Amino acid sequence: MEIENLNNNSELSSIKEENIESSSIENINRAYDNYDKGKYQEALAIAESNTQISSTSNGQVLIGNCYYKLNNKEKAITSWKKAISISPLEYSAYLNIGNELYKQKKINEAILNWHLASSIVPENPCINLNLANAYDKKENRILATKYFEKYLKYEKNIHSPNYIQVKHIFTNLTAKVDFYSKKVEEYKLQKDIKTIAALYFKMISTYANLPAIYTNIAEIFMFDKNYEKALEFYKKVYLNFSYT
Repeated sequence: MEIENLNNNSELSSIKEENIESSSIENINRAYDNYDKGKYQEALAIAESNTQISSTSNGQVLIGNCYYKLNNKEKAITSWKKAISISPLEYSAYLNIGNELYKQKKINEAILNWHLASSIVPENPCINLNLANAYDKKENRILATKYFEKYLKYEKNIHSPNYIQVKHIFTNLTAKVDFYSKKVEEYKLQKDIKTIAALYFKMISTYANLPAIYTNIAEIFMFDKNYEKALEFYKKVYLNFSYT
């Protein structure tokens, strides 16, 4: 279930204006204004010629984004990396580097950069959606579901096509899980362990983030003295749902 939204415009963070001369603040505003208007060469010229812009991590992100828009990916990545060397907390640089790595099909490296960005701004919806897509592509359903959930939690633009699509999919998945859950209760009255187990498997194949169901499956295997399979499911809970 891939929702393509790799922030093709790249992300910017604002330059802090404390201790910056008024003339430089004017240049900063002009640079961002030109960037927003698609005048990337003009924005780049302003940013690179003003040391109070280029010496900041935010300014290097802006410079990198301008280069990216001008189809110079090598210089873009160099600037984003310089932004990180100036400030290791410059999340937008990690995000943008991850986007480019993903497009190069270097998924593991992209995930690493997005996790670094997420550790700084865990509520950023774009980062969470990118991680969800990447883990979905790696067929890690548990982590993909986790980050799709985080995306839905933090995305404020609930009218965006991406949000509507993800929300619709997860609403349907939740409805199916609720249906199976009600069936489980029916078969519990009949003490039909085999059918209950089958329903539990349907539940986790429908919606991956159900730690209690993985635990229930493990307990059924324990009851059946299949300790190897029980351990397999307990490990899933231990590794993926540490809060339990």
